[in-house]
Amino acid sequence: MNRILIIAILLLGILGALPATEAVAIISASKGKVELVRNNKPVRFKTGDMVFNNDQIKTGGESFAAVKYLDGSSTVKIFSNSVVRINAAVVGNNMNKNTTVSRGSANSSVRSGGGSYTVQTPTTVASVKGTDFLTKIIDDYLTLIIVTDGVVLVKNTVTNREAEVPSGRTAKSDDQGSLDVVESSDDDLSEAERLEMESQRETQPRSMRIQFTDELGNIKYVEVRF
Repeated sequence: MNRILIIAILLLGILGALPATEAVAIISASKGKVELVRNNKPVRFKTGDMVFNNDQIKTGGESFAAVKYLDGSSTVKIFSNSVVRINAAVVGNNMNKNTTVSRGSANSSVRSGGGSYTVQTPTTVASVKGTDFLTKIIDDYLTLIIVTDGVVLVKNTVTNREAEVPSGRTAKSDDQGSLDVVESSDDDLSEAERLEMESQRETQPRSMRIQFTDELGNIKYVEVRF
């Protein structure tokens, strides 16, 4: 069972009415030392709180957080010692989502539909429509895109080299412009990353209502279960 079930937010007319200042995601899990940063200031939060456009999530050692975009199509699991920024923009009837990993590692689970999804690092852009993959930065210069389901289009932003990376393969992209695709290895993942990626926690859902104002100035609500 997914930890968050988006109900009315999937109505495209409502999604298209959301202004840029509204929330774009929700925090679905958190453990250990996790910091939510908004406008360069830490924000107190709890599971179920909203994540706004351009918010940053930082995790400490032995820590973990999970974020789900409000169109219900994409979940980001953020591992220890990581820095991840959450962005989204509504274009027509779709929410186009961008996750920026500047340090550490994060796993993206993306269902097809619901707009585009990309992950950016200092050297790389990964684009998908429906898949599961881990983005990992090593020593600030090397990005690993480890694909566990589907296909990911990976681009090195230094040389614009591109490659399609299928399940079971890993793209290695560095700050010198190289892009190599190799068979995935057990050494690519830490034990904590592997355990979190394989875990499926069943919980009793809670619900909350999100207020927003449509293009006519009417106050409306959407219900989120998490």
